[in-house]
Amino acid sequence: MRTRRCLFSIFYLLLLCGHGASGVVIGVVGDFGSGTSNELAVANLIKSWNPDFIMTVGDNNYPYGQAATIDGNVGQFYHDYIYPYPGTYGAGASSNRFFPTVGNHDCCFPTPTPTGYDPYLAYFTLPGNERYYNYRYGPVEIFCLNSNPNDPDGWTYDSAQGAWLQSHLASSTAVWRLVYFHHPPYSSGALHGTATGQGYYMRWPFKEWGATAVLSGHDHIYERMLRDGMTYIVNGIGGDRIEIVPCRLALRLPVRAAPPVSPQPAAVGGLRHVAQAADRLLERGAADQVDLVLRHRPRREVDMRGREHGEDDAAA
Repeated sequence: MRTRRCLFSIFYLLLLCGHGASGVVIGVVGDFGSGTSNELAVANLIKSWNPDFIMTVGDNNYPYGQAATIDGNVGQFYHDYIYPYPGTYGAGASSNRFFPTVGNHDCCFPTPTPTGYDPYLAYFTLPGNERYYNYRYGPVEIFCLNSNPNDPDGWTYDSAQGAWLQSHLASSTAVWRLVYFHHPPYSSGALHGTATGQGYYMRWPFKEWGATAVLSGHDHIYERMLRDGMTYIVNGIGGDRIEIVPCRLALRLPVRAAPPVSPQPAAVGGLRHVAQAADRLLERGAADQVDLVLRHRPRREVDMRGREHGEDDAAA
């Protein structure tokens, strides 16, 4: 019997593409900023990997994105990756290694919020305009978007923000080009998933523009799918509550995967991603040591009906 623990999900990416013998280690966490013991457990696990930097897919500061709660929800656990660090939990990092994206609970919930983006932008010092930006580290380049539908530069593929992403992906020479934001373009989640009609505006032509994979959160589940040749990952169980995927929408992972989304609170779903070469990512379950192969252009994946499929029948 496993120890009774809350289900959470974290990504661990080890990129061995000519950037030193040890590679580049990246931690990714989403929907985590609740200040709870679950968040502490996730943060300790991520830090045990000694990542080169950490990405988040939003909802860093529950419930309302207020200045009074952001240090307790973020800095308490990750201050040693943040620079400059404006909080009270430690000295902070010597250079910034924490790259969040804005979730709806960071700026826009409930709508409208009196402070909007102000607490988030005041707390973090990020590249570009800080709502969306890119960052290069060795063989990987990350592209953070603001998927909240109130960005002054727009939030659709034909907006100024969309033009920025298209241009920067086109000019990138990185082996791995990871795009991430909060609202999932596709999801089996009951609250924000595909069936609800939400997130459709983030179905940008990521593959055509040159992205390697797309990561999001918002739904408090984990799933991975292939849509139109692009790998999408929803990683929304980083420490806050867990949502159950409706059976009629649930996706099946490949055979060797332990189901990372489960109605049983005893399940543990931490994940690791290891890119061992330019054309392969290896996912590893941090708690259960489950390995999956996710190829640079995956040959077999799952569709929204919950069956495995390859590129040949992706549109079936």
